Amino acid sequence: MDFLILLVSIISGVILLIVGGLFYYIVTLGKRLAKLVSGKQGNSLESTITQALENIKELQAENKKLHTEIASLDQRLLKTVQKPPVKRFNAFTDAGGNQSFATAFVTETGDGIVLSTIYSREKTSVFSKQITQYTATQELTAEEQDVLDNAKNNYEKK
Repeated sequence: MDFLILLVSIISGVILLIVGGLFYYIVTLGKRLAKLVSGKQGNSLESTITQALENIKELQAENKKLHTEIASLDQRLLKTVQKPPVKRFNAFTDAGGNQSFATAFVTETGDGIVLSTIYSREKTSVFSKQITQYTATQELTAEEQDVLDNAKNNYEKK
C-alpha cells in the first residue's frame, strides 16, 4: 500500500511539473504573440500587412506606368538618328587628304538624308539627298550608298 501511495505521489509530481512547464510555455508564447501583433509604436500586424499590400498595389501601378513610358520611348527612338556613319574619300586625284566625305543621317526606319561634300582646289560642294525606307529619291554615289548601307547595318546589329 505504501508503495502504491509513493507511486501515485511520484506520478502526481511528474504531472505537476509537466503542467507547470506547459503553463510557463503558454505564458511565454502569449508574450511573444502579443509582441508580434503589437509591432513598432503600437501598430498591429494586421495594419502592417495592410500597408504592405497598399505599397505593393502602388508599385504595380508605377510599374505599369513605367512600361507604358518605355514603350513610348521605344517608339520615339525609332525616329532618332543614331551613330551616323561617315566615309572620307578623295574625290579628285589632284586634291589629296581625303577632304571629301559622305554621311547618312537616317532613323531606324530608314528615313532621313545622305549628306556629302566634294572638295576640290577651286570649291567645295555640298549635296543632300532624301532617303525614305533606306531608298534614295536620287541616284547615290558609291560612297553615299556605302554610308547608307553602314547606317542600316548599325541599326540591324541592335
